[in-house]
Amino acid sequence: MSPRLLVALLLTLAAAPSDGAAVPVVTTGAASPLGLPLSGFSSLAMMADGRVVFIGSSTGTFRRTDSGLVDVVSAGDTLADGSTVAGVSPPALGPGDCVAVRAFLSGGGSRILRRCGAAVDTIAATRQPAPGGGTFAEFTAGVAYGAQGQIAFTAVLDDGNTGVFLQANGVGTSIARTGAAAGSGLVFTSLRLIDVASDGRVGYRAGVLSAPDGLFISGRIQPVVQVGEANPAGGIFRTITGASMNDAGTFAFRADGSDGNGGVFRTISTGLAPIETVIREGDDVGGGTTVKSLPSSLVPSINASATIAFRATLSGSTGSSGIFIAPPGSALQQIVSAREQSDTGGKLVQLRDPAIADDGSVVVPASQTGTGPSLFVYRAGAITALASATGVSTHSVSSRPTETGMQL
Repeated sequence: MSPRLLVALLLTLAAAPSDGAAVPVVTTGAASPLGLPLSGFSSLAMMADGRVVFIGSSTGTFRRTDSGLVDVVSAGDTLADGSTVAGVSPPALGPGDCVAVRAFLSGGGSRILRRCGAAVDTIAATRQPAPGGGTFAEFTAGVAYGAQGQIAFTAVLDDGNTGVFLQANGVGTSIARTGAAAGSGLVFTSLRLIDVASDGRVGYRAGVLSAPDGLFISGRIQPVVQVGEANPAGGIFRTITGASMNDAGTFAFRADGSDGNGGVFRTISTGLAPIETVIREGDDVGGGTTVKSLPSSLVPSINASATIAFRATLSGSTGSSGIFIAPPGSALQQIVSAREQSDTGGKLVQLRDPAIADDGSVVVPASQTGTGPSLFVYRAGAITALASATGVSTHSVSSRPTETGMQL
């Protein structure tokens, strides 16, 4: 859920140095002709005479309020110590309208920042000692915010290994690291943060040396679910990809079975209940419509009641894709369809992964005919526009389920 303001830039280069040394064309933090620092680059094209054209992006985080979109932390912001933010990664919304975000700075270095009201403070910074030893060398994209104020993040350390860390009540904890045996004796080769439960347990996905990959949660030695485990739909799990976790530690995840069909599944982190199949590719979802595919990049969203929201491409439907919700113990329900009309008059196309709140509201990123990339909210059967790239410099917008509804 992070639309970007994209700017096409053309740069003519001087002749390359005779020694063939690499010379930066442009670096993050450099000001674009529009004034904002450049946060990232893509779609590079180069001519033989040295001319280069590329897309440059400037990113920011915003909250939706009654008065409109409000800046949280964005490219170009100046921090209390004089540092300038060059860009940000997807943020997380916590209690009390606080927001946590990973920000990287002009001139190098990055931080995990927390903004509560007008106050911005640093949770962790590069070159600081890391809990459990080593030094933070860089923070990777993505943070998680627990209901009790805990903030989890992922960092690369000065020894080249990656770790998942938790900051709670001013105390830092090392949750997991690559390259060293965990309490179970497993050696992790990769780590991806998922979320923080209300009791402070941290969920993460891990690649494992000489053992199956899987989903893990701190406080439990064995994986919550792993590749090669029995698939409740038959066979075994061949891959486990995108996952989310709610405040109780219940996971929603996408996985491929040994028969080649992908599916969305629900499981409790305690392991005291069987894994539940929510939907699989090829399933009939009513009215002659079947699930054609569950995109490999899919990250299903789960709220406090363990209701899961996800997107799927469809066969036999007037809309080529749709957004579904799956409450535990209840029938699957399609709530949004591609080509459906919004309250602003356009039709929705290019649906992206939704986020579901504890009150059942669902935020749906989609493009809309006539306006382009936008965010919409489905609530009580109605679809309303939340934010649009048209007329607003929208860098990124984040949502997190809360007890009282979707906060943005």
